[in-house]
Amino acid sequence: MNTSESLFYNKSRILLFGGSFDPPTIAHSVIATLAADALHADITLWIPNQVSPWKDARQVTPAAARVALAKAATAEIPNMAVWTTEAERPGPSFTFETVLEARRLAGDSAQIWFLCGADVLSGIASFREADVICKNVRIAAFDRPGFERVDTILPTLPEAWRAVTDAIVTPEPIDISSTAVRDALMQGSDVSALLMPCVLSEIRARGLYGCHPEEQLEV
Repeated sequence: MNTSESLFYNKSRILLFGGSFDPPTIAHSVIATLAADALHADITLWIPNQVSPWKDARQVTPAAARVALAKAATAEIPNMAVWTTEAERPGPSFTFETVLEARRLAGDSAQIWFLCGADVLSGIASFREADVICKNVRIAAFDRPGFERVDTILPTLPEAWRAVTDAIVTPEPIDISSTAVRDALMQGSDVSALLMPCVLSEIRARGLYGCHPEEQLEV
């Protein structure tokens, strides 16, 4: 049994959480935990991409380093793990390819959700091979500050998407943007309220985002 197979083995409720995780923040952990609890997920798989179809690869931290950060972020959270399928796949990371692989590994009877923010939900019906996504997983969507609320987006989606979308209730919109964290790190600002200590330690060890490396690690 390979690593991917072991992640899906004997799991009937699976939550897929994809993104750049550049870097993974406390907010990523908060929404992943809230969604996993709400959906009674057996496992939540963080999926660092190789590069988003909407981003310039030259402006993204190497995938291997982001995988290491995601592993640090999930190491002490029960029932969470990192799935490296997108990081290992060359070229832009397309959701439909990941969904098909997840369905193959999980089997037809498993319930699979794709976790995303309201910003992604609003355009998900236009994703490449969107029908493949819609037919193979459910969508778990959460509110993000600065974007329309999930409950206002849902009525605008095609019926097929409305039927497979579950809103994840949060105390307030979740800001999972990593941009402000990268900027703060580059400026040498305090990010202890934004990053888990294990993630910050990994960032410093690898000399990422302008931090001076504490030790030499290969990425």
